[in-house]
Amino acid sequence: MRGRRAAIAAFVAALSAPMVASAGESESRAYVLPAPAYDWTVTLGAEGREEPLFQGSSRERLRPYPIFAVRRYGTPEPFRGPRDGLDVALIDEGKYQVGPVGQFVWSQREQANSPVVRSLGNVPWAGEVGIFAQYWWVPWLRTRTEVRQGFHGHHGIVSDITTDAVVPVGPQLTLSAGPRLTLATTPAVSRLGGEPADSPLVTQKGSPDQVTIGFGVTRSFDIKTPW
Repeated sequence: MRGRRAAIAAFVAALSAPMVASAGESESRAYVLPAPAYDWTVTLGAEGREEPLFQGSSRERLRPYPIFAVRRYGTPEPFRGPRDGLDVALIDEGKYQVGPVGQFVWSQREQANSPVVRSLGNVPWAGEVGIFAQYWWVPWLRTRTEVRQGFHGHHGIVSDITTDAVVPVGPQLTLSAGPRLTLATTPAVSRLGGEPADSPLVTQKGSPDQVTIGFGVTRSFDIKTPW
């Protein structure tokens, strides 16, 4: 009897062992996260900026600008300041981002009130391409630097350095404010300094203080790369 019971117990143990192993394997497979359905999130939109008619002008004009951004799928939508160029963050480590950037610059000097300014001739539009880097010191404070090379309207190098305090007011509204500094090898700065600011064309016909106010709307959609 004892031998028969031992044989039955061994037989039951042999049958149950694969079942336990199979259950353990199924349980481990159940917690494997599936591959994401998409790879990237693309944001498109348009922005309106109330800005000086030209650098040094006391008149302002509302002008349209495109909005374009690409981020990895599943990451939160990044903050975009009113002076930010069109960028793609190829390196995104949470607190800091680095990547290529582009900017479009309007100029309509022929529409100035002063005939002296108009006689200088118009400055055509300019494109600027380069690189950006930004760092979030805390979740609400960001510093960003852009260095861009101009073409068509000018061929200088322009650098924008900005710091923004970012305050989300609601799910659809974010306010930001902070200092801006533009350095350039050509007269393409947001606040003229030195001799250009003392020029009669600026002090008498224009303004050395250049203010820009912007607002925009965006739409995001997800894509999956074929590779």
